[in-house]
Formats: sequence, C-alpha cells, structure tokens
Amino acid sequence: NKIGKKGMIFLRGAALLTLCSLLIRTVGVGFNVYITGVLGAGGVGLFSLITSAYGFFTTFALSGVNLAASKLCAEGIGHECADEVRGVMKRCLLYSLCFGGCATLLMLALSYPIGTYLIADPGSVRSLRVLAPSLLPLSLSSGIYGYLHAVRRVGKSALLQIGEQLARIMLTVFLFRIAVPSDAAGACVIVSLGITVSELITFSVGIIIFRRDINRHLPPCGGSHSGLTRRVLSISLPMALSSYMRSGLL
Repeated sequence: NKIGKKGMIFLRGAALLTLCSLLIRTVGVGFNVYITGVLGAGGVGLFSLITSAYGFFTTFALSGVNLAASKLCAEGIGHECADEVRGVMKRCLLYSLCFGGCATLLMLALSYPIGTYLIADPGSVRSLRVLAPSLLPLSLSSGIYGYLHAVRRVGKSALLQIGEQLARIMLTVFLFRIAVPSDAAGACVIVSLGITVSELITFSVGIIIFRRDINRHLPPCGGSHSGLTRRVLSISLPMALSSYMRSGLL
C-alpha cells in the first residue's frame, strides 16, 4: 500500500508537470507568433542570434544546480532529516549565487565583443546587456525548483513556471504598447527587458514560497551534517561541464 501510494503521488506529479509543460508551450507558440509579427523577419533573425549567445551564459549560470538540489533534498527527506535538507539548500543557493553572479558579470563584460564581432550587429549589444541581470535570479530560481520537486510541491513549481510565462508576455506586450521601437535592435531590447523583469518577479515570488515552505514543513532541529558541499559539487559540476560542451558546440 505504501508503494502504491507513492506511485500515485508520482503519477499525479508527472501528469501535472506534463500538463504544465504543454500549457506553457502552447502559450509560447502564440506569443512567438505575436513577437514575429512585431519584430519582422529581420528582428526575429537578430533575436535568435542574441538568444543563442544568451543561452550559453544561461548554461553557465545554472551549472547543474537544479539536479543537485532535487537529488540531495530528496535524499535528506528520505533520511527524515530537516537539517540535511536545509544544509543542502543553503549550499545550492550559494552555488547559484556564485555561478549566476559570475555569468552576469561575464555577459556584461563580453556583450560588446559578442554583439560587434560574433553577432556582427552593434545594436545587439544593448539587448545582451539588458539580458545579463536575468542570469542571477534565473540560477537561484533553478535551485528553488529543484527543492520544490524534491519535496513534492509540484503544483507550486507549475504555478511559478506558468506565472513566469504570463508575466513575460504581459510585460512585453505592455512595453510594446507604450514604446514604439524605431528598428529591429530596439524591438529586441524590449523583448529582452520583458525576459529580465519576468525572471526577477519569478525569483521574488519563488523565494517567498521557498522560505514559507521550508519553515513550515522542515523546522530546524539543531543537527549538523558534514560533506554536503562535496556532495553538491560532485553532482552539479560534472553535469555543468557536459552542459558547457553541448551549449558551446551549439
């Protein structure tokens, strides 16, 4: 009965995540149609190059933290040790702070040579600089998503993802209504600003949900656990290296 109950919880969680993913993709297709109409063919081509460069820095910012948080938090719950889960999340968020912060600084520093020489459009530099501040909240949110999946708060994770998509759409549409860009580069800046602000909003809501959840369900009990930093790094760094290679080749 216990195994059957866990199986049902797993199936409900998987079904909810699947429905959430389908909903996000469906809404995303409609939003892409809108963006294509606003940017035009040239703007869409330019923005795809910008997001390709942004994608590499995103990979660096995440660096496998989601998997480490999810796996180690699940193990801590299996050990029925709240302090182990708290210790894991503390290290994962510090890890995200380090890699997300470094990714932000690198993207800001390299935005000019990337936009000028790799993308070959100086107008893309502004978009890259606008996107750079989204990397830190994106990395921190990834660790929070890992925690929510581990503790079976799939509904909260799904709501955060849907909320992020809706916030991005509404912000972008609003910005296009109040500002009329004169060229494709200006339109790309508006779309980039929508992405950055939506990531900041999602992280702000996510950290509130995380703090309330961990204080309610996993109160500290005064224990200490050694080796958590090593365990986090042993999972996240190999995953990060393989992701860097795939993203770099792309």
